[in-house]
Parts: sequence; structure tokens; C-alpha cells
Amino acid sequence: MKLCSGKTTEGKRCNAPAGASGLCAFHDPKQARKRALGRKLGGKRNRVASDATFPAKLASPKDVRALLEAITADLTKHENSISRARVLVSVATASLETWKVGSLEDRLAALERVAEGMRK
Repeated sequence: MKLCSGKTTEGKRCNAPAGASGLCAFHDPKQARKRALGRKLGGKRNRVASDATFPAKLASPKDVRALLEAITADLTKHENSISRARVLVSVATASLETWKVGSLEDRLAALERVAEGMRK
């Protein structure tokens, strides 16, 4: 197998397989258009359209839950990956904590209503 006669950015010989021109697809100037199109298409193919709407404010546990739900819905559209899994675990953990805080707030509000009724 013939190797490319081009040089790397470090000045070393390129080790990629050479084409008919003696250069690889990365070093062959005749392939520049094809490389540019590949970069353009690669960027477009890797994008995932998002129609998620995120809450404008985070003033309560309910707002935080809405944000976490929007993030989860948006993440389900992405390809499975380690980083996606990590974010989903973080969202799940945050959701549990938000649920705990929201539950405590609800219980406290109920107790305050009872206490207020006892004062009257």
C-alpha cells in the first residue's frame, strides 16, 4: 500500500493511504471541494432540532420541575451516548430533590393553614 507523500502540520510524513495522485484525500487539492462538502453535511447531520420551551424563571420547585421535564424531553431526541446518560442521571437526581422540596413545601403550607385556623 502506497502512503501519502503529504506532510502533517508537524512536518512529518502523512501515514494515510495515497490515492492515484500520490496524496491522501486530506492532502489532495483536487479533493478540497469534496472535503468542504463533507464538513458542511457532517455539521448539519449532527444537529438535532429542538422544540423544547424552557421556563423563563425558576422561582419555585414547580418551575424547576418544568425545566427538568423540558430538558428530559429534549435529551430523548439525541443519540444515546455516555454524556447523554450522565445528563439524564443528573436530571433524575435533581428531579428527586425538587420533588422532595416541593413535597415539604406543600406539607408546610398545609400545617400553616391548620395553625392559622387554630389561632382564630
